[in-house]
Amino acid sequence: NNYLREKWRWKTVRRLKNIILMLEWAPGAPGMTEGVPTQQALQAALRACELDGAHQSLEEHQAKGLLECLHLSTAGAPMASVPGDLASISYMLERSAPVCPSQPGRYFCLVSLFEAEHLRALLHARPAFRLGLALRAPTVFEGQALDTSADYVAGPAYQVFAAEHLCRFANSEASFNARELCAVDLCLANSSHDERHAWWEQVKRCRRRPQGRPVPTLPVAALLIPPEVRHKARLDSAVAKVKATLRRRRMSARQLFGQRAGRGGLYLSTADLTELLQTLGLSDPIEAGRLALAASRLGGGEHASVAGDFMNWGGGPATVSLAGFLKLMGSVPIAGGELEDEEAAAIEIPTSPGECTQETAMKLDAGRWSLRLVAHTKFAPVWSSVRVPGHEARPFCIWRAEVRETGLQKGFRNLTGMKSSVKQFVLGDIGVRGLDAPARGLVLQIKAAQNPPRGKGLNLSLDGWIARFLPRPVAYRLVWHDRRGSTSKGGADAGEGLYVWRPVPPSEAFVAVGAVCTTDPAEPRGVEVRCVPKTWLVRGDTLGPALWSLGERQEVRVQDSLMGVIAVPTDNLRYVPSWSFMADRFYTGT
Repeated sequence: NNYLREKWRWKTVRRLKNIILMLEWAPGAPGMTEGVPTQQALQAALRACELDGAHQSLEEHQAKGLLECLHLSTAGAPMASVPGDLASISYMLERSAPVCPSQPGRYFCLVSLFEAEHLRALLHARPAFRLGLALRAPTVFEGQALDTSADYVAGPAYQVFAAEHLCRFANSEASFNARELCAVDLCLANSSHDERHAWWEQVKRCRRRPQGRPVPTLPVAALLIPPEVRHKARLDSAVAKVKATLRRRRMSARQLFGQRAGRGGLYLSTADLTELLQTLGLSDPIEAGRLALAASRLGGGEHASVAGDFMNWGGGPATVSLAGFLKLMGSVPIAGGELEDEEAAAIEIPTSPGECTQETAMKLDAGRWSLRLVAHTKFAPVWSSVRVPGHEARPFCIWRAEVRETGLQKGFRNLTGMKSSVKQFVLGDIGVRGLDAPARGLVLQIKAAQNPPRGKGLNLSLDGWIARFLPRPVAYRLVWHDRRGSTSKGGADAGEGLYVWRPVPPSEAFVAVGAVCTTDPAEPRGVEVRCVPKTWLVRGDTLGPALWSLGERQEVRVQDSLMGVIAVPTDNLRYVPSWSFMADRFYTGT
């Protein structure tokens, strides 16, 4: 059988390209099972899940993610039975030994297609002597043997899993999830990050694939970049995210610190600062903890630095000074190139929650700004399932509405000094069954009303009003990814897979109604998606069937009320909400 394309059977000869073949050999009787030291396994899982900053209780999905990295099943387990902190998880691992089991005397090696053909012929000949062989194709049959000898006895599932993904690493692949990263990291425990990086880059240069993507943006960076360098990069990213959020909320770092420290307060505990960042939605618990510890170290004196072991949270200072927090916020410059001048000016004006609610109240008769959900017919392809093996019967693709001005339009506007009177924004990417572009989709259109109310209102132009009340997401969170897909039917520019991102609104007053998808692990850039006020929306039950699924609630579902906009799953994938606008045409603005 041809397992890749059933329609090719008995019709034509196809050449198999870029396939990994691995031989598993157990020459003797099965030996005693050995495990990885508990602390070494836990450290690898923390690095893979990017939780090597946890110092307090873990959320349920974080604890389950750690246990899944270590191949400890949590399916169907109630929350009460899932450990909630690192000490409990470490104790659970001690009781579950051996962790990540393997059998000495079981060998794995890569073989060529020519060698595999002869080995398979030997397996089918069934000789009288012992073989103990299994032939595997990791990128085609994950976890399953392509062929085995009659006397083959399977070993620990983890050992096979780790060997398969180590082969993918040796093939210079870049897309790995946390579970796969943990297994490969444990396999390469005796090699330095520099040695890994040199090997990976050398193999990648031999491949005909795009070479321009920076390594730090790839998931495989967890295996190639030393932990201290990754800690610094993550810290810089968290600081930039906080500064961008504060800028969008028209707040300063000093004002944020004073909310919990009180007027004239110069000190906060690390726990208070962590809670403050979480309460305001500026960071997730791990990012907030990293920032609190870094700020406490920067406030420790003239020669203090943020370098150090992020796992040892108990040894750092427990107090954060205002000077240390301001020094941390000033350590990373924020780029303002993406914001237009009008937006930057509007951001400096403070906005209270009451003012936001009053300004964005929906009106059906009149208002300063007119908003409509309009049909859009111009789309750009994002991803398709055309190269995914075994899915010809249910093709699926993702498109994005093109709302940006063309170069001619933008050049004419700059030449005349005129500003666009109508703005359109994407609600999210659109999922379609089949490979054809959607006939139409919805975009949000805003323009000045013909009969605005008297007075100047907030005295904002259209761009300034949009910057404050239709804000951009402050960040994007990767929800799940499928590395099997591509963006084109072939060539060196083919993408590596489907990455589904959840836009993060600047505050709880706004909602991102649609997901954004990419074909590489870098955060989306240049997408004209905006967050809308929650008061404009009503939560409904308009989800269509799953168009693409990996199981474990990792699926693409669209919102029928928004003409196919992909629904945004929650962080923990518990459910996928759907949204509807309370009206297709309305006014707002005082």
